[in-house]
Amino acid sequence: MLMMTLLALAVIPISLLTIQVNTGFGTNTDWIDSVKMGYPIFWTITALGLSGILIAKQKTIVATKTI
Repeated sequence: MLMMTLLALAVIPISLLTIQVNTGFGTNTDWIDSVKMGYPIFWTITALGLSGILIAKQKTIVATKTI
């Protein structure tokens, strides 16, 4: 759960960094241009997929009930 929260909060800075690197068709590098290019949606899907993979690989502890 913590991994999903941290990755979800990292979406905005990663999107702003991506628009700085790949400006697309214009020369603007603002938050609005980042949203127009769809970077927050892309990074949200990628972050949720990555966190799902990491959670699935964690070992689970099975509690046994003793009487």
